[in-house]
Amino acid sequence: MIKTPSIFTHMPILSLRNYSAFPSSDTETSEATRERYIGNLARELPLATQRRTDKRDRYIEAVLAYIKAGNDPKKFRIEYPGFHLADPDTALLYCLFGKEGNVEYCAPILGVPTSALQLYCFIHETKMHEQQVFAQSGRPVDDGASADRFGVEWIKAIDPGDDLGLVPTRLVHWLLTDPGFGVAGLAVNPELRLTIERVAKLHLRLLERNPPTRDEWKSVQKSLLEFADNASSSSAFGEIENLIVQVIENSATDCSNSDVIGDEIVVPFAQLHAQMQVPDANYTAEEVALKEHIEKLTRERDSSLAEERKRPEIKALYSRIDDRHSQILVLRAEMVGRVAMQFIAMTRDA
Repeated sequence: MIKTPSIFTHMPILSLRNYSAFPSSDTETSEATRERYIGNLARELPLATQRRTDKRDRYIEAVLAYIKAGNDPKKFRIEYPGFHLADPDTALLYCLFGKEGNVEYCAPILGVPTSALQLYCFIHETKMHEQQVFAQSGRPVDDGASADRFGVEWIKAIDPGDDLGLVPTRLVHWLLTDPGFGVAGLAVNPELRLTIERVAKLHLRLLERNPPTRDEWKSVQKSLLEFADNASSSSAFGEIENLIVQVIENSATDCSNSDVIGDEIVVPFAQLHAQMQVPDANYTAEEVALKEHIEKLTRERDSSLAEERKRPEIKALYSRIDDRHSQILVLRAEMVGRVAMQFIAMTRDA
């Protein structure tokens, strides 16, 4: 059975609240506020990115030295808590405001919904992490697709007075229904496709400012859970189908107030598209046994692990595993980038 998403149990209060971006003050106009924030990001984000990179390099160096000294790598984080985490001054909101703050506090200051600001922060953090991974493997990142560029471009896309209240819902509707990328076109099962259409229609009603009732949301959620329960026992229900259901389950709510669009919708959506483009990893029985053997040695910190991993057949197996993982990571990053571009475009058109 697929775990019920947490957002099912925390239905938001239906709201047609109006927002007004970059509210003016007694000392600053809306346009001046917008330009100040853009300037903050343009100046601070490259510096924050470099600080984040430097700390990651120090972290990797320290971990390797710790392991080389014969220590248990699992205990490194216990002895050096927080070393693997980004420093607060490298966070997007810190760069935007010049001080530490959370989404709930900062959203009213910007005059935008928390769901939109949360998604903005999520995409930036995801792109930042991807850049670090790619840099470590020697893969260049185009400036136009960088985390810094996204951070600035989204703020630039907002005009003073814009109401972004429906932007998160519009993006989720696009993830469901877009002819080229939406999950509606990826689902093979007729029952699942009908349920996707039901969810999409409820989001369309939100966009038309005719919000569905709680009972309507609960009805479609119940259908999805029943489908997932029945389908998960079928041999035809694989990883791809599971990802499609994750996207739909997590979309079956009023997303205008959701703070998990990035984690629970964009992530499985990007993973879905990435895995559909990479052939399945079909391992022989012998390869499965080798993989389980290495995993057992790793868990037990067996002294023979290093020598075992030098065996040609094991090196070849893990080379295949690493190659597939790298392909998926790159394709997933590309899809997150596509979602980021769509998010900017929808914000500009708000």
